[in-house]
Amino acid sequence: MKQYLKRGHVVIERIWPAIDGGRYRAKTIAGDVFTVSADVYRDGTDMLQAVVRYRGPNDRRWSESTMAMVDVDRWSGSFVPTDIGVYRYAIEAWTDRFGTWRRDLIKRVGAGQDVDLELEEGALFIEARLGAVKGKKDKALLQTAVEAIRGPATDGSDDDPRIGTALDEAVLEVMRSHPDRSGSQASEEVLEVTVDRDRARFGAWYEFFPRSTGP
Repeated sequence: MKQYLKRGHVVIERIWPAIDGGRYRAKTIAGDVFTVSADVYRDGTDMLQAVVRYRGPNDRRWSESTMAMVDVDRWSGSFVPTDIGVYRYAIEAWTDRFGTWRRDLIKRVGAGQDVDLELEEGALFIEARLGAVKGKKDKALLQTAVEAIRGPATDGSDDDPRIGTALDEAVLEVMRSHPDRSGSQASEEVLEVTVDRDRARFGAWYEFFPRSTGP
């Protein structure tokens, strides 16, 4: 059945591993990489960001690991469980507004269009995240970027320093590390994985053999 989405609504489906729909726990070994994937999508062409959220048996808070798109609407991420016991995991996703703006700016620049309004929009995006950035170095980087983006224009879009600053990879990295998660969506399922010690790899084979022999 076709699912009709509310505008801007993010959908998370088909999380793997989810054994029998999450009825049974997945299993892994402490120290091994545990990979989680899911279908993540929304209406329209805006970009997304997604993370795997996980919490171990001794953790008070959830940790996160970044996911990446590996196929059309299919995202994958991983974490390494270190403690023996049951880990819980889920997925959270949201619209990547800054990433979408940056992608569209690249297209407009490539088409030779005037981008003054787009640059101001980008400066506003960055300004809005300044309060969420705690590191002095990262905050100074963004503040400098805002000033440069609002600086004087030069002739020729290719050499415009405002555009160079707006598309700076360092700016993108800081913005991705402090995203605007308004309207984010968490997966309905919170799944579980049993984490065993390394010797459990051979435990199942051991059970095939008798522990002792006798008459």
